[in-house]
Amino acid sequence: MDCASGFGAATMVTATFGFVAVSHALKKMLAKAERQTA
Repeated sequence: MDCASGFGAATMVTATFGFVAVSHALKKMLAKAERQTA
């Protein structure tokens, strides 16, 4: 998946990976905050 083949250059593909990564990061941050306040 690189820009040379054209697949990695698609905005939909790269944006989806970004949104999934941010979603996981936020879930981990929220879980950690809940453990610290409990």
